Amino acid sequence: MDFFLRWLVGAIVWTFANVLYVDLRRKGTRRGRVLSFIAGYPGTLIAYFTVREGQVPRIEPPDDDEERLLEEIRVDRELRGGEGSRLPADVEAREGEAEGSPGN
Repeated sequence: MDFFLRWLVGAIVWTFANVLYVDLRRKGTRRGRVLSFIAGYPGTLIAYFTVREGQVPRIEPPDDDEERLLEEIRVDRELRGGEGSRLPADVEAREGEAEGSPGN
């Protein structure tokens, strides 16, 4: 049982190291790659020759445009008018506190 458990943990670590190395190589990330290469050897040696470095472009999330979003909310409230533009009580209370704060 002890032998099997050591073998199983080693196989899981080896597989994880190989998958991690391939992913890091595809993305072109260098941090952590040496450790995963050593832990996954000899599988990572095959990946070293078969996987091109940096073949997956990094996708950066778009910047938040908070001012535009707030402007859309204000326009929406003006277009609704009357009772339809009422906010829930907890949101109104928070807005009232913000309007009465010294910064405004």
